[in-house]
Formats: sequence, structure tokens, C-alpha cells
Amino acid sequence: MTSPAPAPAPAPAPAAAALRRFPWARLVKFGLVGASGVVVNYAVYVPLTRLAHVGGGPSYAAALLLSILSNFLLNELWTFRDRREGGAAGLARRMAQFYAVSLGGGAINWGVFWACVHLAWMLDLVAILVGIAVATAWNFAMNLLWTWRR
Repeated sequence: MTSPAPAPAPAPAPAAAALRRFPWARLVKFGLVGASGVVVNYAVYVPLTRLAHVGGGPSYAAALLLSILSNFLLNELWTFRDRREGGAAGLARRMAQFYAVSLGGGAINWGVFWACVHLAWMLDLVAILVGIAVATAWNFAMNLLWTWRR
């Protein structure tokens, strides 16, 4: 007498399979690059507002633009180095796309910053972090799917 064959293992749930395929290591790298962008952001914003007495709006705009450039270069060289294609033209395309995505994220970031400071009376240095956190999900998804797509 033979025993019946064991039942096949159930197929993984679609959500579980998606979680296994998610680029977690790339997200961590993207987050570390973003953290360095926070340092750049503060390194520009704080001296402009606290030492040079430049208004918060222009100071924050300068901080955003320079942190975007820094983040692009680090993501290009580290986070997405395996997706660099097209030579100088590809680099220019990716930089333009990264700025477009980041400016969208910057708009999200700016809106959250403004709301935190003017509606919630939050300290500006904390509001910067809240704005960055909200915009990060947008930036990662769009850059993964568009700027450095496969």
C-alpha cells in the first residue's frame, strides 16, 4: 500500500510575491542618498537663513535645487549604477528626468513644509524633515519606473 502524494504547497499570495520582488536594497540605497540630501539641504538652508538673513522661501529653494543635484549624482553613481545607459545623452536624459521627478517631489515637499509652518505652526527645521519624508515615496517610485527604468 502506498501513501498518497502530498498536496502541493499553496501558491504564495500575490502580495507576498510582490514583497519578495520589491527592490529593498535599492530602496535602502535611495534612502541613504536622500539622507545625504537632507544634510545638503540643511547645510544650505541654515547658513542662508540664520547667518545671511535671507528669507525662508529663497533659502529653501536654493537648498532644494542643490540637494537635488547632489542626490542625482549619488543615485547615478551608486543606487542605479547598473541602469546607466546611453553615454552622455543618456546621462543628460536621466538628469532631466530626475530633476522633473524631483521638482514634482519638491512641490509636494514645499506644500507640506508650508502647511506645517503656516498651518500647524511647526518649527521650520522639523517641517523640512516632514516635507522630505512625504516626498520620498513619490521620488523613489518615479525614478525607479521612469528615470532609471529597464
